[in-house]
Amino acid sequence: MTRTGADPEAGRRPRRRRVVALAAALAGLGTLPGVAAGTTAAAWSDAAVTSAVVTAGSWLPAGGGAAVFSAQPATVVTGLSWSVAGVAQLCVAVTVTTTSADPVEWRVGVAYAAAPFRGDTVMADYVLESDGGWVERLDDTPSVGQITFHGVQQPSSSRRMISLRTDDEFPSSVTFTLCNRNLPMPVYDATLTYQVSLSAMPTNPRKACRDATVAVVSATHPFYVGWQADLDLTPLLDLRRQAGLSTNVSIRNGGFQAVRLHDDVYRVTGTTTSTSAVRSAGGSDPAVTQAFTVCAG
Repeated sequence: MTRTGADPEAGRRPRRRRVVALAAALAGLGTLPGVAAGTTAAAWSDAAVTSAVVTAGSWLPAGGGAAVFSAQPATVVTGLSWSVAGVAQLCVAVTVTTTSADPVEWRVGVAYAAAPFRGDTVMADYVLESDGGWVERLDDTPSVGQITFHGVQQPSSSRRMISLRTDDEFPSSVTFTLCNRNLPMPVYDATLTYQVSLSAMPTNPRKACRDATVAVVSATHPFYVGWQADLDLTPLLDLRRQAGLSTNVSIRNGGFQAVRLHDDVYRVTGTTTSTSAVRSAGGSDPAVTQAFTVCAG
């Protein structure tokens, strides 16, 4: 596999109508991949902020269980401990046990199309850490939509099998760590809920810009997810048109792009790993948001 809303208020419209129209304009908003970015505040912007929430369902089951699972009868994945070092790097310590009194070979599957692995089919990206050589990946399993890991019998290790018996050599559970430090950039996920906040509509046609902040409202911590923001820029562009000025659309910040969808609606996305992702708050970690300034002219 190759790696690869805005406020429709014109200056003469009442404020209440502006907020209602903004929510409508953002109703089709997408997701943002998250990395922390500082908020840009133009000197001419006032303190008023409008925002809209876009809801589209739910995301990853608690603990990421949909992505890592038991691939063998009579065995159960009982523990997943995730460590996320950045947008493109994560590890998971997997514990698998058995419900069988007799020894059984264990296997663990990874659904690479599921979050948080983002469809990464490059097998070399999945690295076993500190396993002592007693865990290996089966080469044939990507063809069935998953990657499978199992134990290898060694003279000094009997961890290929697990058993609830106390009179054999096999452990009742095993734990190994799997890492991927080269994940693809996250992409928009329509199942998530996002919030877009915009600074007040300007009145000076030569300073036709608005600051935007995108956050994911759904609980995605500790995982990063992608985003996109579809903004109706009619108010900004009309401000310029009424003054007889040019109406080119641009993003003031590096690492973002705005692409026209239709009429005055533009889609903003991040173009780098650090600008492509967002994440909800969790534990002692603050939320990771994306901030940019969109301008007309």
